[in-house]
Amino acid sequence: MPSGQLDQLLLRPVHVTLQVLGSQFVLRRLSRIAQGVVIFGVALSLTPIRWTIWKVLYLPIVFISVVLFFGGLYVIGSTSTFWTVQ
Repeated sequence: MPSGQLDQLLLRPVHVTLQVLGSQFVLRRLSRIAQGVVIFGVALSLTPIRWTIWKVLYLPIVFISVVLFFGGLYVIGSTSTFWTVQ
């Protein structure tokens, strides 16, 4: 983030975390998400799982939990970088 840009973010009426996460959105990252979804689908098709309705309903919960977990790690890393850089 360039010098002085944090002051601009703090003045806006939107939460700072949302602004920082959306400030460097690049469409090329969508290909990484698509690649991950394809690999996830291939891995699910190759595993010998006996699918029940409960497992199918539980799968989106697991997927969202993993996304939130790694998103939290990203926020923790960014926060520690923000506070430790002098």
